[in-house]
Amino acid sequence: MKSFSTFHPNHRNRTICLFLVVFLSLFATEKLFAGNLTLTWNPSTSANVGGYKLYYGLTTKNYTNNIDTAKLTSYQVTGLTAGAKYFFAVKAYNTTKTVESAFSTEVSGVVPTTSSLTVNFSASKTNGSTPLVVSFTPATTGTVTGWNWNFGDTAIPVSTSQNPTVTYSKPGVYTVSLKASGPTGSVTATKTGFITVAAPSPVANFSATPKTGNAPLSVGFSDTSTGTINTRLWNFGDGTTSASANPNHIYNTAGLYNISLTVTGPNGTNTKTSAGFINVTSSSTTIPPGQGPVAVYSFEENSGNIIADASGKGNHGVLTEATRVNTGHYGKGLLFDGINDWITVNDSASLDLNSAYTLEAWVKPVSYGPGNILVKEQAGGSVYSLYSSEDADFPIGAFNDAAGYRVVSGTSILPVNQWSHLISTYNGDNQRLYVNGVQVAIRAQTGLIKQSNGVLHIGGNSVWGEFFHGYIDDIRIYNRALSLTEITKDYTTPTNLTSPSKIVAGSKTRYTATDSNAQGTAEAFKIVSSKNSVLTRIATYLDASSKATELVVGIYNDNAGHPGTLLAQGKLTTLTLADWNRVPINSVKLLAAKSYWIAILGLNGQIKFRDNLGTGNQPLETSAATNLVKLPATWVTGNVYSNDGPISSYGIGYFGP
Repeated sequence: MKSFSTFHPNHRNRTICLFLVVFLSLFATEKLFAGNLTLTWNPSTSANVGGYKLYYGLTTKNYTNNIDTAKLTSYQVTGLTAGAKYFFAVKAYNTTKTVESAFSTEVSGVVPTTSSLTVNFSASKTNGSTPLVVSFTPATTGTVTGWNWNFGDTAIPVSTSQNPTVTYSKPGVYTVSLKASGPTGSVTATKTGFITVAAPSPVANFSATPKTGNAPLSVGFSDTSTGTINTRLWNFGDGTTSASANPNHIYNTAGLYNISLTVTGPNGTNTKTSAGFINVTSSSTTIPPGQGPVAVYSFEENSGNIIADASGKGNHGVLTEATRVNTGHYGKGLLFDGINDWITVNDSASLDLNSAYTLEAWVKPVSYGPGNILVKEQAGGSVYSLYSSEDADFPIGAFNDAAGYRVVSGTSILPVNQWSHLISTYNGDNQRLYVNGVQVAIRAQTGLIKQSNGVLHIGGNSVWGEFFHGYIDDIRIYNRALSLTEITKDYTTPTNLTSPSKIVAGSKTRYTATDSNAQGTAEAFKIVSSKNSVLTRIATYLDASSKATELVVGIYNDNAGHPGTLLAQGKLTTLTLADWNRVPINSVKLLAAKSYWIAILGLNGQIKFRDNLGTGNQPLETSAATNLVKLPATWVTGNVYSNDGPISSYGIGYFGP
């Protein structure tokens, strides 16, 4: 067998040939100054090589450490001291590990000083409301060559910027992570629930139109608050409140009123108060007796087919088919379909105009065609009328005298889907037509207006079968021609300024005794209507200790001294304690000297109200049912209290014939 002694450094073909390659490989560990060196050499060409030993030390030719690498010709030495210089050489050994070759050529290398790669980060904000703008700043050690941010919101793309700024637009809790990459690898830092974004805080704000005017003043309020809002509460400064977004409120008494709006959302509550925001003045003009309007229709009823006349003349109408809407020019209005919708007002002496008139209305045509706004009819024709358009043409005002029809016509077509104020006047000398407070036509004319016992129709007529298609609001009829100053005033103020509603039944006395009913039990008391009237609301005084959150009121006819059939009812869901609560109901005609019953019902808690409690002169009755959620169509008596009435509750509406 050939001896291993054939290895001799002086014979090139028998020498273990080594080629040493040194390089530094860094990696992240907790040892901040630890490093590695990888050495590579050419393998021996001898046939009897069993493996290699790698020798190294801190001084040349003085190797204090060795590693048996077996047959590996590349090896990474770990645990070296950063900054130190090491010397390396390799020996080959035979298959029995009994003989080693001479050292290879010595090589050396210095281990660089380096820190391990660590990552952390911070944010300019970690909580707030939308939109939340956040700037992120990394905090790392080691060499970083790449950044990868994930902000936890799918709506925000990942970022490779070192210092990104992003905007969170949705409420939520977000986890943020940063992956930093370098020559030795990558490290990721993750912070769970790092960013908390809340819904925007509500900030209350509002506007109103008009803000000043004569009493009674109808004001439209608009909520212009910002942020996420779940509920709102208006305080109108006169003891009344509303939870609506854009309520309409009527001020009946002159004075300065402080307005406040409280808005509440998932991220808090905010209130704005404006002192003296609404300025209500007394009327500066006293209209002589007989010179006021003879019919005023504001269409503010919530439902029902009765159209109340606010002039005090009792020219109430009956609605057929037209739809009540909340988008009138002032508050509510009516939508007529152009097919068969109208209002019928029976003839009365006050509607028989003789030598002068003013006819006016707010109109919003939906399409062109016969624009019948109002017509006082006679057999085969009309005696006076107002049209927004005549056969898809210009607006007109007209009356009929002994010689025929007298017409004053506008000069341009009224726009569709837009509100226009239309007025026609006649003073015995001239007919005039006004659009939006501006005179657009005049015609010299004399003569007396024909008299008729025909009905007044609004929105249509039965003579020619014409019907208006569009919206109508705030109709006024006068038995005289208004001056330009008065026309301007009517153009800029709602009809409610002309004639306020009246107490038509019951008493506004606030009695001292406090009475109560459990939720679901109704109580009623008898009233006697002093005049023919139209009832549109019922007011009830609630004690400060009342717990009910909803109030239902209604009116019954009399059935042999007891409540009989329900005529109308309404519900109020925002209540004011220690004050009067006015509840709209379907309009009901009340006849003079006839008995009726007002009923009240509390929901979601015990209702406490005021009455005479044993010292009164009228009976009270509770319902037999004790689980009511609305007033029953037919009353069934439970208990009778002979001396407790009346209750502090009264009916509001308009007197009429």
